[in-house]
Amino acid sequence: MNTAELESRLADGAFRVALVGMSNVGKTRSARALARERGFAHTEVDARIMRELGLSGIDALAEWLGFPGSEGYAERERKYLDMEEKHTLAASDAPDGIVLDTTGSVVHLGDEMLDKMRSDFLVVHLDVGDEPPKALIERYFSVPKPVVWGGHFSMNDGEEMKDALVRCYPELLRERLKRYRDIAHVNIPSGEIDTSDAGSIISAIRSRLVSGE
Repeated sequence: MNTAELESRLADGAFRVALVGMSNVGKTRSARALARERGFAHTEVDARIMRELGLSGIDALAEWLGFPGSEGYAERERKYLDMEEKHTLAASDAPDGIVLDTTGSVVHLGDEMLDKMRSDFLVVHLDVGDEPPKALIERYFSVPKPVVWGGHFSMNDGEEMKDALVRCYPELLRERLKRYRDIAHVNIPSGEIDTSDAGSIISAIRSRLVSGE
């Protein structure tokens, strides 16, 4: 997409954008701003998963999924990813004028699904920078969110579960960061935008697209 195409699609209400990035980076706040100020349909994948499971909030979803190594975690992780793919696919097939608010684990979906998302949406990554902020790591342990580990968890001999989580979580974030950057059409440093203002978000996207002239 170039700037001319962006302006045309915004004017016609035909813009399709998928927001990707770490949990707590501001994807949902940005999506709500775009929906509120620009009239986009807002598809929040985590919310759809919660409704499908009959859960009332993100805390309940985190409790349902649990931690890696806990009994039944692998099966629940697979079920979560299956639901995530289903709802992401449904958004891809939805009419234009939509903002897809992905989960942090979108990069753990299959290549075919990610390729479809890239073909159907302008994928915008809210980039936290090369070293995931300490606050993101601390927040995971103080207010756990559902986390798909995608094979990036291990326990050493004699290691306690909490110590293993503390050791492996930054590694998971670094791997996700690499994947977000790989699938994104546009990478925007999260600190450069006001996620509560649609104009700020669109301006940041526009500034990173090539001219259509």
